[in-house]
Amino acid sequence: VKIEPEQKNDVTINWHAFASKDGYVTLSDGSRKKIKVIRLLKGMDQNFVDPLSASECNGYVYERGFSTEHNGVDLSTGSGCPINSIGTGQVYFASWEDISGYTVKIDHGNGIESYYYHGSGEFYVEEGDYVAAGQGIMDMGSSGNSTGTHLHLSLKNKDNFIDPANYIPYNRP
Repeated sequence: VKIEPEQKNDVTINWHAFASKDGYVTLSDGSRKKIKVIRLLKGMDQNFVDPLSASECNGYVYERGFSTEHNGVDLSTGSGCPINSIGTGQVYFASWEDISGYTVKIDHGNGIESYYYHGSGEFYVEEGDYVAAGQGIMDMGSSGNSTGTHLHLSLKNKDNFIDPANYIPYNRP
């Protein structure tokens, strides 16, 4: 965003990203101005994106859906590809879990969280990072309790798993 020096005291920026952690914006004249960092998230009001939108994921298939026994959906390319965040948020977990394998968990605000399971171990994010919708977070794999290379995607709303099909655009049968 380019802000002219004469505008710097009266500017409103609407965005779906995050300012730098130090809370400064650099103006066009090179000066820096401290800003109040506001996270513009409204939980389910944000538009989520396909987690497998990278070109390497073309042709991925829906393997298994949400049920009382399965807290998410399984999406597979057979050989793996980059997994993207479904929305803006903050990564609060990017590591190994015994059953889920390499996992990334993102807080989207207002009690909304997304979970990405069975990664390859190649992470593009770490705990504390802010991510945008469509930003790469890790590579698909077959880690943990997995029967093959795929993404197990889960969505939580205030501690309850919900069917991602109602909120996230992805290939379906």
